[in-house]
Amino acid sequence: MLLAATALGYASVWIEGWLMLEGRAAKIGKVLNVPGNKVIKIMLPIGVPDEKMPQKERKPFEERAWFNSYGAAAA
Repeated sequence: MLLAATALGYASVWIEGWLMLEGRAAKIGKVLNVPGNKVIKIMLPIGVPDEKMPQKERKPFEERAWFNSYGAAAA
């Protein structure tokens, strides 16, 4: 979903841990009329960015992904 939003020119951020503090998930659930037996686990606010943020340079795929064993070279 984050990639789709970005491809459409929007910005988003994954919010998880913040929801677990001070009953925030329950408060937001109440505002959104979420049934009491459901719990908000994450939020993905989506909007148009005010400014363009530079992308961080990433390590090559082979240096950040492993298969079948930690540190094993990608096939």
